[in-house]
Amino acid sequence: MSSFQSITIYGPLGKDPEIRSTTGGAPRSICTLVIPTETHWEKDGQKQSKTEWHRVILWGKTAENAHHRLRKGDYVFVVGRVETRKWEDKSGAARYSTEIVAERIEYNVRPKEAAAAAPASPAVADPWGNEEPF
Repeated sequence: MSSFQSITIYGPLGKDPEIRSTTGGAPRSICTLVIPTETHWEKDGQKQSKTEWHRVILWGKTAENAHHRLRKGDYVFVVGRVETRKWEDKSGAARYSTEIVAERIEYNVRPKEAAAAAPASPAVADPWGNEEPF
């Protein structure tokens, strides 16, 4: 059985990119971006919203370019995959971090451009035979 994972994030950077280098083996640059996304809905006639903050990881030359070109507030369009890392803190307790590892990034993309850059959603047939897809 095969599977596929892809996540798309679009929004302004919540803070300036942070860069560091790996210490084991050949050094590689790692850049971390923080991007907020909002969800809006209505409940009992009241508008509601929630902001999620996403950590996005870039590697190598892409990390270096992002660090030099981006600043807080710049809009980015990211396509990547979700990864969860596990480590032990100083007291030996298990800790987890879920991040998006970027596979593609576009810089300073405005809302209309982001809609054009988004991959098309696959057509899904309605199993009940309705004309409108769900």
